[in-house]
Amino acid sequence: MEFATLLHRYRKATGLTQEKLAGKAGVSVAAIGALERGVRRFPRSETVNALAYAMGLTADERKAFAESARRQTVPAIRPSAESAAPPVPRQLPLPDPSFTGRTADLATLQTALTSGTGVAIIAITGMGGAGKTTIAVKAAHAVAAEYPDGQAYLDLHGYGPDPLSPLEALNYLLRAFGLSGADVPVQVDEAAARLRSQLAGRRALILLDNARDAAQVEALLPGTGRSAVLITSRHELAGMPTAQVLRLGLLSAAEGLDLLRATVGATRVDRELEAAQEIVEACGLLPLALKISAGRLATRLQWPLTHLAGLLRDERRRLDQLEDQELGVRASFDVSIDDLAAGGSDREQRAAAAFALFGVPDGPDLTVEVAARLLDCDEHVATDALEDLCNLHLVESLAPRRYRLHDLLRVYARERAQASIGPAEQAAAVNRVLDLYASAAWQSTELGFPRSGRLPWYRAQPPIVNGGPKYDDMGSALSWLDGQRHHLLALTSQAVRMGGVPAMAILRLVIGLHPFYATRGHWLDCLRIERTALEVAAEDPRGEAHVRSDLGLVLYDLARAGAGHPDDSIAELHRSRELFESVDDLVGEALALANLSHVLDLNGDYQQAIDAGEQSLTIYRKLDDGPGQAIAYINIGNSQGKLRRTQAQRSAYDEAIAISTRYDAQHHLGIALLGSGVAYQLAGDFEMSLDHLHQATTKFEALSDQLSLAEALDELGLTYRLSGNLESSITHLDKALTISTHYDDGQRHYLILTHLADSLEASGDHTTAAERRTQATDITKGRG
Repeated sequence: MEFATLLHRYRKATGLTQEKLAGKAGVSVAAIGALERGVRRFPRSETVNALAYAMGLTADERKAFAESARRQTVPAIRPSAESAAPPVPRQLPLPDPSFTGRTADLATLQTALTSGTGVAIIAITGMGGAGKTTIAVKAAHAVAAEYPDGQAYLDLHGYGPDPLSPLEALNYLLRAFGLSGADVPVQVDEAAARLRSQLAGRRALILLDNARDAAQVEALLPGTGRSAVLITSRHELAGMPTAQVLRLGLLSAAEGLDLLRATVGATRVDRELEAAQEIVEACGLLPLALKISAGRLATRLQWPLTHLAGLLRDERRRLDQLEDQELGVRASFDVSIDDLAAGGSDREQRAAAAFALFGVPDGPDLTVEVAARLLDCDEHVATDALEDLCNLHLVESLAPRRYRLHDLLRVYARERAQASIGPAEQAAAVNRVLDLYASAAWQSTELGFPRSGRLPWYRAQPPIVNGGPKYDDMGSALSWLDGQRHHLLALTSQAVRMGGVPAMAILRLVIGLHPFYATRGHWLDCLRIERTALEVAAEDPRGEAHVRSDLGLVLYDLARAGAGHPDDSIAELHRSRELFESVDDLVGEALALANLSHVLDLNGDYQQAIDAGEQSLTIYRKLDDGPGQAIAYINIGNSQGKLRRTQAQRSAYDEAIAISTRYDAQHHLGIALLGSGVAYQLAGDFEMSLDHLHQATTKFEALSDQLSLAEALDELGLTYRLSGNLESSITHLDKALTISTHYDDGQRHYLILTHLADSLEASGDHTTAAERRTQATDITKGRG
């Protein structure tokens, strides 16, 4: 009698489950399962003895048990070809009755399985819980009639503690297709060749589930004929170029709702559709999570869907709610990470350890630079870790050097971080990323505003030890920060909440970021991050003064857009000046006065603006700060012009242009030329206006100051229209509109649309002009 039969009979007689027998014998559950299925026919003697002892077999039973485990030396008598037809295996598991959606993926699989003229090899890859096995079984059943010579199913246990070896898998498949006893070779190469021979004249389907890698399945593939192999794996199965790969993603929101309806009932789901949508979102559109949630609701008929939605709302307990014994979402993710951690290479173990750290920072995704700072390593090592995790579908590659964790994987990574990484180490990791962002911010300031009034404060702080890449120009640094925009506020807020991150690291980042926000017009982001910084600013009055000075500018720009009152802005600027005075910081005091002059001018308080501008000019002269004097002259010129003091305005702008040129202060020069160009435009001198505005545009383009560039292009478009050149007017206004669509200060976008509508109307394009006016009207409605 075969070992598999005896093992099953003795175990049942003793009343032991496979799990209980595994615990008593010290043998894995997977191994016992493989032995009972006959996948492993000849276990080692120590395994046989351990099982016999655990089951309490008698001496005669132990003897028979041991003999059945020995290899036979005499070939078994085989039935002749005439006496028995080759077996036709029908081993596919039952399809999941709740399967829904995946229409395109299922069609792709069915086409791949039925349209070829040779051997078809299809690999389904994806993250744990994506439903790879479910769709594979569904597709296999759908095409079963196309494979009359049988459908074999084999779980390779690629991610368990005891994965099947190629020889064990070959043994199982050969027996499924008619071989037995000594006909089954005991060498991999021989067994693989025999399987290819067995399948050459047949049209059979083999479903290999949970493959670890290409090496585990290469020997199991047919060589000729019209059979097919369907493989599921969490890995990408690199090294199998002949396989067609279906990368299984997440469900759509509509498919997620349909899955709930299929299990919970359409009436119940549609009655609480909003709660159902929240459940789908909390499950991250992951089929396994949705099936567990649907199963809980199906067995708890008295639960409203709002109750489960509320349970899932707490991110800290979300994975607890998505557990179903050993089949939970957490358990599924554990398999992938634990398997990686148990890998034989240092690289695999580093990737497993990195996963937890990648869950620490708040933010939607990770760039290589950020990953390297989290891990405190070079970018090559960080890239290796990200790619290894990507191969297991634990992270997703969004674009070159950019990766993302699925929502539930982020929750899971954070859980692992809380369990394995101490608070101090987590804070240190966040601090390193803050320094990375701060380095880019301050590099942009030093490259574009080398005499900025905030630089003395920065240079008085301890230097950033490792700030990542070095940039050659302001535009490159700002462009990188553009890609990090949504992380900046999230990480700063996290740093304030978590504790352990030095306040100075937070202030250094926030104060350094203001020029970035000012050149982009992201005022709401700027408002939030600066208010967050004020929570930790009290221990550094100079730092607090800088934050309040910047905040004053932000509040005014928002007030102009209808969000807030100008008095709040002016109050912050006065408070900033007082703080600078209290620490005898003349540079800061001059900066606060210059900002105050700018805001008072915009507020219509022109003489007060001139007074504040002259006070800042006096301090800048005392400091021998040429670029500072240029800014003061620009502010004075703006207000003089609005008081119709044309000569004083012209004189102030000319001074600003001359000083900025002498000190090579390119941004100051661009602002001075912009103000001067507008003044010439209002005076009707279009030739000088166009000359100065074009020069300003060139400066802002070189510095990547998108907000000022849009303003200069808008004024160019207006000047060209006033001078009668409608074609150039529309060209420049279109450019301004494109920029302001992405970088908007709350006011300029509206003005550009209005000016463009005027130029289009004048050119005879009434249809497009009307569209632009409607867009401008929509902006004013949006402001309420």
